[in-house]
Amino acid sequence: MPMAPPQSLFLRLLVPLLPVLAAAFAIPSPASPAQDKPPSDAAADKFLRACCANTMDAAVCYDSLHPHASSFDRNFVKVAGVATFIAYARLRSFDHELRSFLRGGGTGAGEDVVAAVKSCVKYFPDVFYREDDALAMLRRLETAAGRREEKAKSNLNTVNLDISEIFDFTNMCLDGLVSSGGGVLASPVGKMMLAGNATVHLYAGIAIDLVASIKL
Repeated sequence: MPMAPPQSLFLRLLVPLLPVLAAAFAIPSPASPAQDKPPSDAAADKFLRACCANTMDAAVCYDSLHPHASSFDRNFVKVAGVATFIAYARLRSFDHELRSFLRGGGTGAGEDVVAAVKSCVKYFPDVFYREDDALAMLRRLETAAGRREEKAKSNLNTVNLDISEIFDFTNMCLDGLVSSGGGVLASPVGKMMLAGNATVHLYAGIAIDLVASIKL
């Protein structure tokens, strides 16, 4: 029987681990249920659980958005907007971590590791370029008037594409990391990159699922 290409085998092994890696290495949100009292309105909590039910990880979706539950006012677009903000924040934190490593000179990490990190971070500025516009479009769609605008569907599609770029570029980062070889993957920086990619991938996936569920 022919063996699967190493890259495809690695990706198949990685995908089931995404939630585990994300939970282990995720950067803390600005607030968490342990720090803030849960919303007194049980309806707000129920609404959030319903919003998260069909995302790629309902539990992570709920936990990350729970501190904001009382502010959603049963507005699904607001939920998607906060999830999108969090997805960009996770990517920004990951990008900062990688660039901090590069600013430190990558001492002792090896040329292959440094090259893998440089290859990864080069993609992210293109993603951040669209962040403000994506969030602004979602804010307009929070209102009934905004959802009635002639360009509402076009704006929603644009937001979906913008968030999907987080997926696309983290996938490129991961592909480059895998192709760097087992030595890079097994290094501390390689493991950090795997965990960071998994975290960003998960939160971007949740945002994409929520945005895709918006009804105009």
